[in-house]
Amino acid sequence: MKEKRKIKLSLSVKVIAAIILVEFLIMLILSRIPFFENASPVIVAAVDGLFLGSIIVFIIKHAFYPLRNMIRVMEEIGQGKITSRLNVSSSDEMGLISKQINNMADGLQSYYNQVKKSESFLRAITDGVDYEIMLIDKDYKILWANKKVMRLTNEDKKNVIGNYCYRVTHGLKYPCTAPKDICPIREVLKNKKSVTVLHDHFHGGTNPLNFEITLYPLFNEAGEVERFIHIGKDVTEKTRMVEELKKAKQRLERYSATLEELVEKRTKNLKEANEELKLKEAQLIQSEKMAAVGQLASGVAHEINNPLAVIMNNAELIQRRIEKDMVDIEEVKIMIKSIKAAVIRSKKITQSLLDFSHVSLEEFKPVSINDVINKVLSLIEHEMSLGNMNIKRIIQSDLPKIKGDFQSLQQVFFNLIINAKWAIQQRFGREGGDITIESQYRPGDDFIFVTVSDTGSGIPKDNLSRIFEAFFTTKSVGAGTGLGLSIVYNIIKKHKGEISVDSEIDKGTIFKIVFPVEK
Repeated sequence: MKEKRKIKLSLSVKVIAAIILVEFLIMLILSRIPFFENASPVIVAAVDGLFLGSIIVFIIKHAFYPLRNMIRVMEEIGQGKITSRLNVSSSDEMGLISKQINNMADGLQSYYNQVKKSESFLRAITDGVDYEIMLIDKDYKILWANKKVMRLTNEDKKNVIGNYCYRVTHGLKYPCTAPKDICPIREVLKNKKSVTVLHDHFHGGTNPLNFEITLYPLFNEAGEVERFIHIGKDVTEKTRMVEELKKAKQRLERYSATLEELVEKRTKNLKEANEELKLKEAQLIQSEKMAAVGQLASGVAHEINNPLAVIMNNAELIQRRIEKDMVDIEEVKIMIKSIKAAVIRSKKITQSLLDFSHVSLEEFKPVSINDVINKVLSLIEHEMSLGNMNIKRIIQSDLPKIKGDFQSLQQVFFNLIINAKWAIQQRFGREGGDITIESQYRPGDDFIFVTVSDTGSGIPKDNLSRIFEAFFTTKSVGAGTGLGLSIVYNIIKKHKGEISVDSEIDKGTIFKIVFPVEK
């Protein structure tokens, strides 16, 4: 303010000094003109005033001309013509002021250029993102919008800026209302915080676009919401995929229910089929077992005949002694003892036969392999002796037990011995041969090893891979069913065991069995 007053004072002094100087010159000139020497003072004053007034007007006009230029340029700058400048032709106060005005305009233009550059940068960012961005006031009018809005609305900028948001985005005459489209502006005004809603934006098209709208409030200095930043994300494809996923889920649920019903039905059928298969398998095993019993019939009958003959002979002898009254008590006691032994022998044979012929219930419990082997041999030894078969037992005592079904395990060794007998007869006929049964356990091991070997005809190599197949047999029709070794294999697998075979033609065969020890 002091500088301004100084400038005004200096300019006034110059004007006053100029006027005084002009007045002095006028008076000097008039005093030298003869006409004015005797002229009336009024005339002199009038002439002096006329000249002085003209000079003052001229001085004022030319002294304040730069000020008019300054005012004009500043008005132009105020109207946005920031390129307007003053011509600085003097170094006095007016020149200094003109220079300062030009500097101010340069700074303003530099700042304007920076603002334009920042605006271009922000515009590039907002126009580059795949979101619709708008600046909206409290009257729902759009103050600014990016290119995405123009593209979606198919409208020019002039038809968007200044228009109402609900008209541009929804084609409505009034703001959005619930429940279809909740107005986010109302929500922000009510809660004074940002809000996100889902809207259907028509944008002049036939099919609405699904948009996720987030509205952010802008506050004034008083803390009141003044404007809003509107950011819209097109989620049409996402919404479509969600709907398709919902439909697919519904179809899947329906299919799953149908599938569960089908699986349940199939499972029931499979269970029934499995039960029927188990029944058939049990019947088949029992049939094979009864066929084996049939093979033993002649031998068992012959073996039972011996104790029956002892019983008959002793009974007749006792009867004759009684009839002749020649009863010797000690001799009768000996005869009765023989009868009892024969009865026990017969009972043992028939009991073994009955035990073997019973249907297996597959009751798995601790079993001694040696007991199983001895039980089978007691049933079959006489039959083997009739065919001149020499059975060798190499049984290790005190074997640990395995978990198994006693009757099923009997079937295993019975079938293997019958097969060995057949192989020996194929090679030697009635001359017979050797069958060896060996059981073994190594302390610290988890398995029991059992081998059944013979000196029979052997198995061809081509047949070794098929001998455990059901109904596979090299025997003649009526001589075998081909189920014996298949049953052996299945029973051993049920006992979590393994069976393998080594054989050479005209040398014999050895079956190797491994059972896990019962822990």
